[in-house]
Amino acid sequence: MYVVGYIDDDTELFDDYISRLQDRDINLMIAPDGSMEEVKLWIVDNNIKCMIVDHRLKNRYDFYGTDLVAYLKTELVGLPCIILTSYSDDSINEKLVEKNNIVERDVMSSNDFDSFCDTIKQCTEVFDRRMESYKSQYKELFVKKRNNEITIGEEEKLLDLFKILRAYREVDDVPAEMLKTTLSNQLDSVLGKLDDLLEK
Repeated sequence: MYVVGYIDDDTELFDDYISRLQDRDINLMIAPDGSMEEVKLWIVDNNIKCMIVDHRLKNRYDFYGTDLVAYLKTELVGLPCIILTSYSDDSINEKLVEKNNIVERDVMSSNDFDSFCDTIKQCTEVFDRRMESYKSQYKELFVKKRNNEITIGEEEKLLDLFKILRAYREVDDVPAEMLKTTLSNQLDSVLGKLDDLLEK
């Protein structure tokens, strides 16, 4: 079952969407009311692998769907998000979400429904593959870091991967000295030697 989140200020169609998507092996979970931060935490807590977001959320939320998607792109890197709306021109004109990630709401009752479901499934599969790749790269670079065999470029990549995986709670916080850069360690060493010289 593909786990997908959904956020909309109009609850009228929730049951219909849940039922229709469940028939296509998609478990549609409804996001709670709250701030963008609370929605982000809900996504992580529920292992959501793709978000479907309505554009106009102002009846229940203090943000638009495009604002939420832009926020999630920075906070949960790699999470696929699709704007589902009856106001696609408004969504496009805001220039916060790529046009190909904005879908007309009538897709839910059109001949394109199966294709839309296939897109959702493909998005979740890509997300899973990316996360596995991130975790694999992180483990490899973490071992290099621990063994002092890491380059500065690899170290930057390790920090980037750590931030992504920590956002999804895929890694525990690590000791600060493990994330300290090689350059910082070199500077500390130089400063230590300078202190020794000044004391003499």
